[in-house]
Amino acid sequence: MEALANLKAGEQFTLLLDRMPHPLIRLLDRDGYRHEVNFHDDGTVAILIGRP
Repeated sequence: MEALANLKAGEQFTLLLDRMPHPLIRLLDRDGYRHEVNFHDDGTVAILIGRP
């Protein structure tokens, strides 16, 4: 949440997790962040998050 708060327009970062964070995705949608979810063969989930 701190990384989101400090994200400036046009910046992005990748979050790596061991499962799909459905509450986070809802928050990103609600607050207008761009995001792209990628599932890896090892079970990890990579979410590219950006501020428009």
